Amino acid sequence: MIVATAGHVDHGKTSLVRNLTGVETDRLEEERRRGLSINLGYAYWRPDDETVVGFIDVPGHRRFINNMISGISGIDLGMLVVAADDGPMPQTREHLQVMNLLGVEHYLLVISKCDLVDEQRLEQVCGEAALLLPEKTPLYKVSNSTGAGIDELRAELERLTRQWPAQRASGHFRMSVDRAFHLQGRGLILTGTVASGTVATGDTLLLQPQHKALRVRGIHTQDAPSAIGKEGERCALNVSGDIHKDDIERGDWVASENCIDTTSRFDTRIRLLPDAAFPLKHLSEVKLHLGAKHLKARVMLLHGEDSTASRIHPGESTFAQLVTERPILCCHGDRFLLRDYGETATLGGGIVLDPRGLKNHKSSPTRLSFLSAMEHDDIENAIRTALNDVDCRLDYRALLKSWNLDSQDRPGGSLAEIARINTPEGELWLAQSQWTDLKQEILHTLLEYHRNNTDEPGIEPTRLARAALPASEQRLFQPAVTELMDAGDLLLTNGLLSAKGHRATSTEQVDGDWLAVSACLQKHGRQIPNLAQLEQECGLTEPALQRSLSRAQRDRRLIKVNSKRYAETSLLYEFAQAVLALTQDKPTLTITEFRDHFGCGRNVLIEVLEYFDTIGFTRRVGNARVILDRGLPDKRFTA
Repeated sequence: MIVATAGHVDHGKTSLVRNLTGVETDRLEEERRRGLSINLGYAYWRPDDETVVGFIDVPGHRRFINNMISGISGIDLGMLVVAADDGPMPQTREHLQVMNLLGVEHYLLVISKCDLVDEQRLEQVCGEAALLLPEKTPLYKVSNSTGAGIDELRAELERLTRQWPAQRASGHFRMSVDRAFHLQGRGLILTGTVASGTVATGDTLLLQPQHKALRVRGIHTQDAPSAIGKEGERCALNVSGDIHKDDIERGDWVASENCIDTTSRFDTRIRLLPDAAFPLKHLSEVKLHLGAKHLKARVMLLHGEDSTASRIHPGESTFAQLVTERPILCCHGDRFLLRDYGETATLGGGIVLDPRGLKNHKSSPTRLSFLSAMEHDDIENAIRTALNDVDCRLDYRALLKSWNLDSQDRPGGSLAEIARINTPEGELWLAQSQWTDLKQEILHTLLEYHRNNTDEPGIEPTRLARAALPASEQRLFQPAVTELMDAGDLLLTNGLLSAKGHRATSTEQVDGDWLAVSACLQKHGRQIPNLAQLEQECGLTEPALQRSLSRAQRDRRLIKVNSKRYAETSLLYEFAQAVLALTQDKPTLTITEFRDHFGCGRNVLIEVLEYFDTIGFTRRVGNARVILDRGLPDKRFTA
């Protein structure tokens, strides 16, 4: 069990820890000389060989509140210390606010310096302090000078420790570093409270945000050698790697290589304290405390795209995106604090909902619905709620990374009515009803195409995808088509998709259109007309012309040279044979030689040679062409 002290300066926190454990947590000479804790102090007490209580002694002076905050992430029990002579003071309340915002649920109340006041004053202070904590919080009256009440408090801590539920280590290993130092003969030591997962000697970790690999050479947990360190324990890691201790800041993370990468923006719900000093405006700059790190951040309020709200008032909460000055590591469920930019007051805090905040559409209804779902503590409830939104598409792998969960555990795998779709970008989850609707939309679009193009045997897949689905859904097209084909609802023939039972019907109109097109192409010969000329001379509408050209292209009568010109296959073969003949005795061919041979327009011949380049028959070198594959024309135009 990890216990953190809290309370106003000079209320006896350090002396209390010393009396309980026999350890002096003020390591600095200045701290001992002034009787004032500046940095975090650590002590361990072992009632027996199997039970360990770790204490984090935090400084009480308001000037060192940042040090206090950095030390209480991941604690189990808050021990609020109030001096009987002073009673509750400003830092008493601020420390308690900090612990509440960081999710501490269990407390002990200790009234110190009981030997300095009479019974009436003692009872008055006990009553005032008890009002600050949850009802029925255990209260102990002690004197660090006389030792009164220490044994009783120690017995309560021992009882609580024995009853404390063992924490199940889950997720990938993460630890926010609160100290980094060199130990003679050992090397670099990193300490912190393990936020998740386990670590073992020999493991390779990443120091974030530096992205430096570190190897674990040794581990101490709860101030004793250990083969592993696990979630909820105070841990000291002896590490090696290409890093110097001066390059490590308090609040940097050591994490598993499989853990999520760093981020500079994350989405959350923030809550301001009821007695926050002032409202928080949109785009305000604040100081963010997350893990043992504190740094500058900007608050972007996410009220919805139609909202004009530009601030959040004391006691209120709202979705927000925090944009940090430097990359940080965070996961879903991590708690944090917000202080004003000048660090004079704690404003509020929140919980990370998505460590991957969006740059665009961050306040869209779909995004806010997703963030609302992510407020669940249980990932299966979060998934179920998120997929109630018809537009929700969950990137499963990214979701697990955000929650710091192992994909092998397959959380949510047993949930019903969910379609789990493998796409080139990863596995997407959506409601089964939405997946059915999406496939039906593809079928409906295809049937509409058949009704409007009865002579066409089918449609190109890419064209159907664009017609049936918005850009954001294109990644789902191929999996949907595959399922429709497996079910027999779709057929793929000669590269074209068609609905089950569809048969193309030739009509007199279509045949007549092709006769007009063919006659026009024959008239122009080697001077291939462009689409505008064909449309004008044949008297066809653009859709009618396209239908005729597409059908001729499928029948291999025509080949698309580029976006504005189609040529007869036989004519392109004639051009290709000429290229082969003109390069029979020399390695290259110029456009002038090609033009002089045929005696037709330069522009058309340039486009033909560019088409030959695209199919790999020729390659342009300066102003000439070289042959790449002399056998290609026979394979391409006569097969």
